Amino acid sequence: MTALHTTSTLRSRGMTARQIRSAVDIGMLRRLRVGQYASGPHDEPLEAAIAFGATLTCASALQRKGVWVLERTEHLRLDQSGHQSRGALRGARRVHWGQGTSLDGVDDVATALLCAQRCMGREALLCSIDSALHQRRITRSHLGFLSGTSEGRWALRSSDARSESGLETLPRVRLRRLGIRVRPQVPFPGVGRVDLLIGDRLVLELDGDEWHSTPESRESDRRRDAALIAMGCLPLRAGFTRVVHHWPALERQVLEIVRRDEHHWHGRRRREALDVPGFG
Repeated sequence: MTALHTTSTLRSRGMTARQIRSAVDIGMLRRLRVGQYASGPHDEPLEAAIAFGATLTCASALQRKGVWVLERTEHLRLDQSGHQSRGALRGARRVHWGQGTSLDGVDDVATALLCAQRCMGREALLCSIDSALHQRRITRSHLGFLSGTSEGRWALRSSDARSESGLETLPRVRLRRLGIRVRPQVPFPGVGRVDLLIGDRLVLELDGDEWHSTPESRESDRRRDAALIAMGCLPLRAGFTRVVHHWPALERQVLEIVRRDEHHWHGRRRREALDVPGFG
């Protein structure tokens, strides 16, 4: 991990100005700008931002804080009282303006979300809010600043800390918009929590590559699906590509099941399910 230093912190550790210059000359330190240095593994986006007097913000900062983001564009925040120009930021795709800069070159979650509400689309913003709440990177009581825009107000109303990633958030809000009953993180006996339960028995599992890419995880998924099928449920799996890039096809598949009313229990199975936590 890249370590950042200022001249004052280096001097407080006993380094003289001459020793600092020598450390730069031999590559132990990298001078980013006046009074600011880096050591350890090279972090090009972070070091470039600091060198320009900017701070990583919005999606760039959220991703570094472990928050799920829909896009991977680089975002920089510049001090609006400074003298930097947009044209000089050849590698930056999005530029935000604000007050001051962060000492570690990365905005905190609240500041990054403040920038995001005026930059991201409402669904992308909601994905990051859900993720930040779920991971306890921020609390709902500290999100009042989002009420300043229509996108922020909608995201606050629609947010749900139970969603573990944007892959769960997107289907949840899109299907609810169609009037379909969707519940996140519902417990099933002998299986555990499922990502989304549509109606009574249609289970939508969202497979992020970080958790479902190994042979062991895929075998675990198959065991879960088999257990759900044995209960009479309908497991349906979708990954990032289907949810983000091919949503209409996935939506049609869900709607066809809903149209046939196969997502509900019927008769005796319905009465039995109502007695089991997580069902009905």
